[in-house]
Amino acid sequence: MSPKEFRERFIRLLTEIHWRQWAALGVSSNVTPETKRVIDLEGTIASTIVIGLLDRRLLSVSLEWLIENGEWVSFSRLRRIARVFTRPLSPGGGPILGTGHFKLVAGTLRQFGKRAFNVDRWSLEPGSSASLKQYEEAFSAFRTREVVTEPNIRQPSLLQLMARSIFGLDARAESFVYLLLNRGGNSNSIARAMYCEQKSIYRILEKWKKAGLVERGDRDYSLRKREDWLELLGFDERPLGLNWIIAYLTFGELTRKLSDRVWIDDEYLFSSLFRDRVKQVRVLGESLHVEIPDPSLHLGGAYFEPFAEALLEILQILTRPTPGFQGD
Repeated sequence: MSPKEFRERFIRLLTEIHWRQWAALGVSSNVTPETKRVIDLEGTIASTIVIGLLDRRLLSVSLEWLIENGEWVSFSRLRRIARVFTRPLSPGGGPILGTGHFKLVAGTLRQFGKRAFNVDRWSLEPGSSASLKQYEEAFSAFRTREVVTEPNIRQPSLLQLMARSIFGLDARAESFVYLLLNRGGNSNSIARAMYCEQKSIYRILEKWKKAGLVERGDRDYSLRKREDWLELLGFDERPLGLNWIIAYLTFGELTRKLSDRVWIDDEYLFSSLFRDRVKQVRVLGESLHVEIPDPSLHLGGAYFEPFAEALLEILQILTRPTPGFQGD
């Protein structure tokens, strides 16, 4: 498989994943919506900006969704996630996004009289993007197309929104989602996974322990009567989880590299990048039962193809209707 072939397959699958997410959130589309794997709304927003120039219609419908349904967005959590997307992932590397990209989103929301975030107060890297002018052109050409409806939150993939309808747009909703999808966790693990403030998570867990909602073992908290919660929420089976931020950062970095002519035909450069990202991709691979090849068994540029195949397998799984729950 050549880097060019990898690029074509990678972009096609990645855009399909995003369409599945937005279709589940209420965007009219001929793509089958995600139904069981829980969507990370703020992560999806950031990642859609990353790939926005690859599919401008996708970027447009996501903006329309924000205009119509922005009350579901936790801007404080989006700020935390934005910090990660606007910082270099490796020494000497550039960020995936810059402050300017988020300013364009905020400006569009204000233009339509909707609540927006103040990017100037965010601790974000300015970033530099040769394509920012193209983003400005895409945003200036944006028009609503009336292809968005209110999300139907009573489905497993929108567990995050359902939790927010119960607990509000704060760390309580994210804590509940984490504990429902996992057997347990502490304030640090939940804060890292859900991009929330650790102190807030700790206070929430302690209050829930006093109320009998959670119980604490030697170190971790767990949700009491988890199966009863599933029944109460109307789910026949537990929704599937995925660390979408790790996935989106990995996919986003690759999207940027695949758009660079210096990289596009160089298997050695990609092999070096893949070796640096083995740990993160293995987290995804373990969740999806995909084995990530050992880099020590493939010298130099020979690591490109086996890793690329594994990465495409991950993407293919995420574009297929999800199976029933098979374990934590």
